[in-house]
Amino acid sequence: MSRKQLGCVTAMSLVLVGAGCEGLLLLLPPIDAASVKLVLINDSATKYVSPNPGLCPQGLDTGPHSFLASRPLLAPGARVTITTFQLAGFDGFCVDADPSFMIGLCGWHHGDDPANLAQCSNQYGGQIGYQFHCCDTVILRWTDEGGPDGTWTSEVLSAAGNDPPAMPFMQIEGGGQCTQ
Repeated sequence: MSRKQLGCVTAMSLVLVGAGCEGLLLLLPPIDAASVKLVLINDSATKYVSPNPGLCPQGLDTGPHSFLASRPLLAPGARVTITTFQLAGFDGFCVDADPSFMIGLCGWHHGDDPANLAQCSNQYGGQIGYQFHCCDTVILRWTDEGGPDGTWTSEVLSAAGNDPPAMPFMQIEGGGQCTQ
């Protein structure tokens, strides 16, 4: 835990002692106000996809990298929504984030049979300040068209006051190593 996070936890503990437990709900900022919402959608009509969403708070080349404990399995037409807080706890908060803060997919599995999916180790992602901003909603859609491993596309719903993205999420060539 960083000093900044430790200070925040200590301050919140003191507030709880002074305000009582019911004061906690009024004093904590909403998770959406300090993180990015990531919506993963399977646009295939017949195939399953199991993405490996990840967060690199200091970029691809510097750890730690955080992933969900269990990858989602998306049936055709299904979707799942997660936040960067769910991916990495306090490291997922993007307020005052490192300029290299990245989110995306560190590979995925896909196929007709959810018990026997083909593996793809490609990386697909974006960096804060270019592909998304803090508090935005990032929508990543997968389709089984466009190549043997399917294709991901991005859409960003910018939060109030945020600039639109300067570029879409992209496949990362020669990026850092996945560790899950």
